[in-house]
Amino acid sequence: MPATTGKGAKLVLVITALSLLAVLGYSLLYRVQHPLLTKQQEQTRRQASQQPPQEAMDRVAELMGRIQENPKDVQALTEVARMFMSMQSFERAAKFWERVVDITPDKPGPRQRLAMCYYRLNRHQDAASQLRRVLELDPDNAYAHYNLGLLLTAHLEEPEKGREHFRRVLSAEGADSELKDRARRELSQSPSNEE
Repeated sequence: MPATTGKGAKLVLVITALSLLAVLGYSLLYRVQHPLLTKQQEQTRRQASQQPPQEAMDRVAELMGRIQENPKDVQALTEVARMFMSMQSFERAAKFWERVVDITPDKPGPRQRLAMCYYRLNRHQDAASQLRRVLELDPDNAYAHYNLGLLLTAHLEEPEKGREHFRRVLSAEGADSELKDRARRELSQSPSNEE
């Protein structure tokens, strides 16, 4: 029985590695055509794309082994989720972020990344729900306000609530100037322009 389990695990790792290789090729084209919303996602993408494909596959296999041994290995789950995000494989990434969120429910970072995956999967209500929870945990998170503003304005038909989140970005002390400029542009483009 243990030999069968070992073969099954190896088969899963091989299939995962082949899938990642196919996704990697597609993601190169996709990344050029679809930039991500936040600097955080761009940084994650740059870090993962610096690894050669075989090295990335080897790393995924190693991490999957760690996760199989310890399903609550937050570090391994997080790294795999980031790698899938860098390859634009948001459905797979979401599954790992969901596990991280279950293990660390009070950390805003994993929820923000899960929201990004949901957004890319057109699960806008789920993305908004995660961002609202991020803001409960970190009320001054300018990126969460900006992204929630985009969701509310462009996808959930709640433009005034979205505008309020853009205003929060403008008043956030820690928000960088580029993010504030984006929020200003969103406010200037919305119908009830009072700014």
